[in-house]
Amino acid sequence: MGEEQLNSQASEAQAADERIIANEQEHRAWVAVGNLDTESEAELKTIFLLGQTYPEAASQLDLPLATLKSRVRRTVLKIRGKLADD
Repeated sequence: MGEEQLNSQASEAQAADERIIANEQEHRAWVAVGNLDTESEAELKTIFLLGQTYPEAASQLDLPLATLKSRVRRTVLKIRGKLADD
């Protein structure tokens, strides 16, 4: 086996490991989202999954824009904290 082929296999193995880690992190993030209260989960999904702008989401959720932005920011920080603790 040549050095180039070994390097290629090592790169493929590293890429596979990175995909596994990314999938695991994504799963943990979804678990954290699923553990949120109903309002926080709906706010996050409206922004990040449905792709609505903050003004659109605030109107749909009948919230002041600044309130929605603050809530989403706090929720994201909460999820990041949970992921860092794991």
